[in-house]
Amino acid sequence: MPAPSNNKKSKAFAGRESFHRMNYLYQASMMVASKNKHLSCFYGKLCNNISKKTVLRLHPDIKRSLCKKCGLALKPGITARLDLHPENETLFQVECSQCGFKKNFVINEEYNFWLDNPESVVEVIGDGETGKKKDVTVL
Repeated sequence: MPAPSNNKKSKAFAGRESFHRMNYLYQASMMVASKNKHLSCFYGKLCNNISKKTVLRLHPDIKRSLCKKCGLALKPGITARLDLHPENETLFQVECSQCGFKKNFVINEEYNFWLDNPESVVEVIGDGETGKKKDVTVL
Protein backbone atom coordinates (compact mmCIF):
# COMPACT_ATOMS: atom_id res chain seq x y z
CA MET A 1 0.00 0.00 0.00
CA PRO A 2 1.49 3.40 -0.97
CA ALA A 3 2.50 5.73 1.82
CA PRO A 4 0.34 8.83 2.24
CA SER A 5 1.81 11.93 0.70
CA ASN A 6 2.90 14.82 2.91
CA ASN A 7 1.70 17.36 0.35
CA LYS A 8 -1.33 19.22 1.60
CA LYS A 9 -3.63 19.45 -1.38
CA SER A 10 -6.80 21.42 -1.17
CA LYS A 11 -10.16 19.90 -1.92
CA ALA A 12 -10.80 19.31 -5.60
CA PHE A 13 -14.16 20.53 -6.79
CA ALA A 14 -16.43 18.51 -9.05
CA GLY A 15 -16.29 19.29 -12.74
CA ARG A 16 -12.95 21.08 -12.71
CA GLU A 17 -11.98 19.71 -16.12
CA SER A 18 -15.33 20.76 -17.56
CA PHE A 19 -14.89 24.28 -16.19
CA HIS A 20 -11.42 24.46 -17.74
CA ARG A 21 -12.78 23.28 -21.09
CA MET A 22 -15.72 25.72 -21.01
CA ASN A 23 -13.33 28.55 -20.12
CA TYR A 24 -11.05 27.66 -23.04
CA LEU A 25 -13.96 27.45 -25.50
CA TYR A 26 -15.39 30.77 -24.29
CA GLN A 27 -12.02 32.51 -24.70
CA ALA A 28 -11.52 30.94 -28.14
CA SER A 29 -15.01 32.06 -29.16
CA MET A 30 -14.28 35.64 -28.11
CA MET A 31 -10.93 35.64 -29.93
CA VAL A 32 -12.20 34.40 -33.29
CA ALA A 33 -15.53 36.30 -33.24
CA SER A 34 -14.29 39.16 -35.41
CA LYS A 35 -12.49 36.89 -37.89
CA ASN A 36 -14.71 33.82 -38.27
CA LYS A 37 -18.30 34.12 -37.02
CA HIS A 38 -19.23 30.52 -37.83
CA LEU A 39 -16.34 29.14 -35.75
CA SER A 40 -17.27 31.49 -32.90
CA CYS A 41 -20.86 30.19 -33.06
CA PHE A 42 -19.60 26.61 -32.91
CA TYR A 43 -17.39 27.28 -29.87
CA GLY A 44 -20.17 29.17 -28.06
CA LYS A 45 -22.72 26.41 -28.66
CA LEU A 46 -20.19 23.79 -27.57
CA CYS A 47 -19.55 25.72 -24.33
CA ASN A 48 -23.31 25.83 -23.62
CA ASN A 49 -23.71 22.13 -24.44
CA ILE A 50 -20.91 21.16 -22.05
CA SER A 51 -22.51 23.15 -19.24
CA LYS A 52 -25.86 21.45 -19.87
CA LYS A 53 -24.42 17.95 -20.15
CA THR A 54 -22.34 18.21 -16.98
CA VAL A 55 -25.08 20.17 -15.15
CA LEU A 56 -22.73 23.07 -14.40
CA ARG A 57 -23.86 26.66 -14.50
CA LEU A 58 -22.29 29.41 -16.54
CA HIS A 59 -21.67 32.77 -14.92
CA PRO A 60 -24.35 35.37 -15.86
CA ASP A 61 -21.71 37.58 -17.53
CA ILE A 62 -20.76 34.70 -19.84
CA LYS A 63 -24.40 33.94 -20.60
CA ARG A 64 -24.98 37.57 -21.53
CA SER A 65 -22.03 37.65 -23.89
CA LEU A 66 -23.18 34.64 -25.95
CA CYS A 67 -26.16 34.67 -28.31
CA LYS A 68 -28.94 32.37 -27.09
CA LYS A 69 -29.92 31.33 -30.59
CA CYS A 70 -26.68 30.80 -32.51
CA GLY A 71 -23.98 30.94 -29.77
CA LEU A 72 -21.99 33.81 -31.33
CA ALA A 73 -19.74 35.77 -28.96
CA LEU A 74 -21.44 39.18 -28.76
CA LYS A 75 -18.94 42.03 -29.03
CA PRO A 76 -20.56 45.48 -29.27
CA GLY A 77 -19.86 47.09 -32.62
CA ILE A 78 -18.26 43.96 -34.08
CA THR A 79 -20.74 41.09 -33.78
CA ALA A 80 -23.61 42.83 -31.97
CA ARG A 81 -25.56 46.06 -32.16
CA LEU A 82 -26.59 47.90 -28.98
CA ASP A 83 -29.67 50.14 -28.96
CA LEU A 84 -32.11 51.58 -26.50
CA HIS A 85 -35.49 49.87 -26.70
CA PRO A 86 -37.83 51.92 -28.95
CA GLU A 87 -40.85 51.91 -26.59
CA ASN A 88 -39.20 51.65 -23.17
CA GLU A 89 -36.19 53.80 -22.24
CA THR A 90 -35.33 51.57 -19.25
CA LEU A 91 -34.41 48.68 -21.58
CA PHE A 92 -31.57 48.26 -24.00
CA GLN A 93 -31.39 45.72 -26.80
CA VAL A 94 -28.48 43.65 -27.97
CA GLU A 95 -28.97 42.35 -31.52
CA CYS A 96 -26.84 39.51 -32.89
CA SER A 97 -25.36 40.29 -36.31
CA GLN A 98 -25.30 36.60 -37.30
CA CYS A 99 -28.90 35.48 -36.67
CA GLY A 100 -30.71 38.73 -35.75
CA PHE A 101 -31.80 37.50 -32.30
CA LYS A 102 -32.53 40.37 -29.87
CA LYS A 103 -31.99 40.30 -26.12
CA ASN A 104 -33.52 42.93 -23.85
CA PHE A 105 -31.78 44.02 -20.65
CA VAL A 106 -33.23 46.22 -17.90
CA ILE A 107 -31.24 49.29 -16.92
CA ASN A 108 -31.40 49.36 -13.11
CA GLU A 109 -28.49 50.72 -11.10
CA GLU A 110 -29.72 49.30 -7.78
CA TYR A 111 -29.93 45.69 -9.01
CA ASN A 112 -27.27 43.28 -7.76
CA PHE A 113 -26.69 39.72 -8.91
CA TRP A 114 -27.20 36.97 -6.38
CA LEU A 115 -23.63 35.83 -7.09
CA ASP A 116 -22.30 39.24 -6.04
CA ASN A 117 -24.10 38.96 -2.72
CA PRO A 118 -21.88 37.72 0.17
CA GLU A 119 -24.71 35.41 1.34
CA SER A 120 -24.31 33.31 -1.82
CA VAL A 121 -20.79 32.12 -0.87
CA VAL A 122 -20.99 28.81 0.96
CA GLU A 123 -17.36 27.83 1.10
CA VAL A 124 -13.98 28.94 -0.24
CA ILE A 125 -11.80 26.19 -1.68
CA GLY A 126 -8.40 26.31 -3.34
CA ASP A 127 -7.40 24.99 -6.73
CA GLY A 128 -4.90 22.18 -6.18
CA GLU A 129 -2.73 23.17 -9.15
CA THR A 130 -2.32 26.93 -8.73
CA GLY A 131 -3.37 27.44 -5.13
CA LYS A 132 -5.90 30.10 -6.15
CA LYS A 133 -8.99 30.28 -3.98
CA LYS A 134 -12.42 29.97 -5.53
CA ASP A 135 -15.83 30.77 -4.10
CA VAL A 136 -18.34 27.95 -4.24
CA THR A 137 -21.92 29.16 -4.49
CA VAL A 138 -25.22 27.40 -4.09
CA LEU A 139 -27.78 28.23 -6.76
